[in-house]
Amino acid sequence: MNDPAPHPYTTKSLAEHWECSDRHVRNMIQRGELHCFKLGHLVRIEQEEARRVERLNRTISNSKDADECCALTEAQEDEDKDRVRTAMLIVRAPK
Repeated sequence: MNDPAPHPYTTKSLAEHWECSDRHVRNMIQRGELHCFKLGHLVRIEQEEARRVERLNRTISNSKDADECCALTEAQEDEDKDRVRTAMLIVRAPK
């Protein structure tokens, strides 16, 4: 049997998971550091996206040169853009 897709985070639930404020999560989204998708006015963050940011920050904290860790490869950037486009298409399904 197929496992159901994991539920996405709300800004509040991700903030609780990360032990930070809801505002901090929203600021990360606004700065483009964290990708989200919207269902009407509701903001959701895929669990894989949260793990990506966690991995990135874990790598930065373990690195001598944080600038090297922050740069995504073109393939990673394209993959992120494709994931956002797919989520937008799902959200914009015809009424």
